[in-house]
Amino acid sequence: MPDTHFYRPTHFYHYDDYDRTLVAERVEQFRDQVRRRIAGELTEEQFKPLRLTNGLYLQLHAYMLRIAIPYGTLSSRQLRKLADISRKYDRGYGHFTTRQNLQLNWIKLEDAPDALAALAEVDMHAIQTSGNCIRNVTADHYAGAAIDEIEDPRIWCEIVRQWSTLHPEFSFLPRKFKIAITGSPNDRAAVRVHDIGLRIWANEAGEVGFEVIVGGGLGRTPMIGKTLREFLPRDELLAYLEATLRVYNRYGRRDNLYKARIKILVHEIGAEKMREAECSILGGHSVADEEIKFGYAVTGVIHPARVKPNAGARPGDALIFTKRIGTGVIGTALKRGIASDEHVEGAIRSMLTLNRRACEEMLRFEVHGVTDVSGFGLIGHAREMALGSNVTLEIQVASIRFLPGALEYSRQGALSGGLRNNREFAECVVSRETEISPEAENLLYDPQTSGGLLISLAEADAAAFERAYPDAYRIGCVLPRAAKPIRLI
Repeated sequence: MPDTHFYRPTHFYHYDDYDRTLVAERVEQFRDQVRRRIAGELTEEQFKPLRLTNGLYLQLHAYMLRIAIPYGTLSSRQLRKLADISRKYDRGYGHFTTRQNLQLNWIKLEDAPDALAALAEVDMHAIQTSGNCIRNVTADHYAGAAIDEIEDPRIWCEIVRQWSTLHPEFSFLPRKFKIAITGSPNDRAAVRVHDIGLRIWANEAGEVGFEVIVGGGLGRTPMIGKTLREFLPRDELLAYLEATLRVYNRYGRRDNLYKARIKILVHEIGAEKMREAECSILGGHSVADEEIKFGYAVTGVIHPARVKPNAGARPGDALIFTKRIGTGVIGTALKRGIASDEHVEGAIRSMLTLNRRACEEMLRFEVHGVTDVSGFGLIGHAREMALGSNVTLEIQVASIRFLPGALEYSRQGALSGGLRNNREFAECVVSRETEISPEAENLLYDPQTSGGLLISLAEADAAAFERAYPDAYRIGCVLPRAAKPIRLI
């Protein structure tokens, strides 16, 4: 639709010829679809998606027509037309909804096209009042008159309405999608229980923008939305909405009606941890499986001076590790029903601990190489560091700290397929200079979820780093390249 045109004092959007042509064509298109349904040319199954896109529901005793009232604003002319339609095609009354729509609950199928045509006469319609699309954009019921407003939210509601109307990419979302906007610090639009809530506010510089709240909702699983962006500049609004909808459209559940809303997606991918890490959520895994799958696709910006490669370890460096090992075997033990609650909770605490503070402390020292230890296990990631640096890493197995319960579950054979694959791949680069118990050696190849950092730093800085980050501990040193890049002692 074209640029937004409001006129004072009512701040209504004024339809132009393009808008009226679009709505009129939709009415005639639906009129033909209704004719074909009544003639038996369309089955109810074929007709259902067509009627829903025009706001027509089939209830137990009759059809129901839901009419859009964008941001809850009506002119007297429109209100009179609604009254006329309700008398002519329904029972003389309607139901105003919390979503700022009007529902006519006793309309006849053959009358629905005429009712829509009457709505079009006063620049109204029922487009996107049902179906898995972006629904009516709502606002504070005092919008435009509230003394505490930063800005009138109805203008932004109209911009979002025009952007979202018949948007080709978002017409078949996993589930319906509701947006609300408030211009007041007093949330009369209930923005925290919407799929996306936008709160207009001004920052310390006096710039007006939006707090973006995602993942709220009521229903059978009520949730309060999470603030994903504290302050979004106004000119970035549509781009941010589009990015959010694309993530939801791609990763939202389509296999389970009760888990299809964006609130479930936001809850499962952990908005709090993403905010703590100061990165944006772009997506994650969407897998239909009895086992929980958890993962992120993230983006961020980093200054080149802060980049630390995993290749750069130097002979004479100390090897420091920042977490305990064993999340993989404890997870496998949990799936087999042999893990204790205490051990599982310990593994979860480890996985929920970001490497952020360790990284911040690390940057204060002379670090030559660093890698996170994750899916390839300690040996797999140490192998990459050693080969990339053309050195041998000497690891003191007795110094490695394991999560409580990990050694016992390893002894009981709670070994994942990933562990076995890691060992088969990397074992050839390892020399053993001491006797190592099988359960401890297994854990060296254990795939880690949210594992720690393996750091090669100057020997002179090692003790100071351990004091600065008490969870860090020395596990070995860096030697000149020998026959094999990993040496276990």
